[in-house]
Amino acid sequence: MALVTVQRSPTPSTTSSPCASRWRLAWGLAAQAGLELLASRDPPVSAS
Repeated sequence: MALVTVQRSPTPSTTSSPCASRWRLAWGLAAQAGLELLASRDPPVSAS
């Protein structure tokens, strides 16, 4: 799922910049961590 967020970068033209790629990786990791936190916070009722 994190890959989808990375592909949604508002400025794909900046992919040539190493700094931009680092930011995209950071956003991807942040999105993945956020999804994991949301999944772990889901009430046990939704799991059943």
